[in-house]
Amino acid sequence: MLDEIQYVPALFSHLQPRLDAAERNAQFVLTGSHQFKLVERITQSLAGRVALAKLLPLSLAELHAAGRLRSLDL
Repeated sequence: MLDEIQYVPALFSHLQPRLDAAERNAQFVLTGSHQFKLVERITQSLAGRVALAKLLPLSLAELHAAGRLRSLDL
């Protein structure tokens, strides 16, 4: 798993040969907070080899269930 991948755009060209030679899918999880930068780099070097998932922030109920929020009364 590699986080904030948009700060190392050169890494995409190094991953491409490994992905092409791989016998199985889903070897890497690449994350980043600036998806618009990721998409630009992916279309250039990893087109057809990736899937993008947009993750939404946690809801108040989820934060409460995880013990990260004391009350839902705002």
